[in-house]
Amino acid sequence: MPATGQSTFTFNFKPLANEDIVLEHINGQVEIDAVFVAKRDGKEHLFVIEAKHGDKFDSLAKHKLLYPSLSLLQKLPSSIPIVPVYLKSIKTKKGIDFYIAECPCIVNHPYSQ
Repeated sequence: MPATGQSTFTFNFKPLANEDIVLEHINGQVEIDAVFVAKRDGKEHLFVIEAKHGDKFDSLAKHKLLYPSLSLLQKLPSSIPIVPVYLKSIKTKKGIDFYIAECPCIVNHPYSQ
């Protein structure tokens, strides 16, 4: 069973990749729906899951995946990349549809220190 959690974390991040501005998330609450380690291509990866259920597609605030990823990144060896994953289930007339979106890996980002 994957781990879940909620705690407060401090980390730095860039709100826009093409800007030089770096912000600090100071002792802010971060919730993690699920997290687990699995091997991909023979290498360990940490998968961070954000899961939502509803009747329609809503937009997902990017920080729901970014903040948990950055808060865990500072606790990991630099050899383990993080894979953020968004799971969405939608109730339909025929049952439940499941959608999975995998984001690019996050690796030892300089703004997570």
